[in-house]
Amino acid sequence: MKQLEEKVAIVTGASKGIGTGIAKTFALDGPRVVINYASDQAGAEKTAAEIEKSGGQAFIVKADVSKKNEAQALVHETVKRFGKLDTLVNNAGVFRFTPFTELDEKYFDWMMKINVLGPVLMTKAALPHFSKPGSIVVNLSSVLSQSFIPGMAVYSASKAAINSLTGALAIELAPKGIRVNAILPGATDTEGAHILGMLGGDSEKQSSRRLR
Repeated sequence: MKQLEEKVAIVTGASKGIGTGIAKTFALDGPRVVINYASDQAGAEKTAAEIEKSGGQAFIVKADVSKKNEAQALVHETVKRFGKLDTLVNNAGVFRFTPFTELDEKYFDWMMKINVLGPVLMTKAALPHFSKPGSIVVNLSSVLSQSFIPGMAVYSASKAAINSLTGALAIELAPKGIRVNAILPGATDTEGAHILGMLGGDSEKQSSRRLR
């Protein structure tokens, strides 16, 4: 019997990168996985097809998790389809190298809304529908919340906020039987990392030195 048989999990930002990896790994242990995407429908469909090919169940829902109504709709569609919700993985996020001198309010708002407000809205939307006790929230943070490289000041700040949010919610929700944890990945071989030039060449060497 699979370890997580009959569980239902939402993975936000699961059309590519780390999100896809998480969704596919969950499916191997039995959960029915809801693959959320904001713009990459083709990527979401590919992830779902791979999960179903391996014998899992996948459901695709488009939603911008930084918008309250769409976050609520994502949870609503999940519960409507599967009848419950056990696990929420707040993976959706954005990152981009930008020198501090070039930062503006638009860039700041864009990153903070997706990286911080998104997990807040999704967790709040999920709470009334969790199959308690034993439900889980997993927030994707980053090693850059604790180690730093040039051009990532606001990104690092957004992920430090996730660390604090995770710690506070872990204490607040523990009496309800809900666990809250964070994962802090380092540089990962994903589509986004290649687009930004984070892997290979001087950028990777610089990051490796800073993150040791």
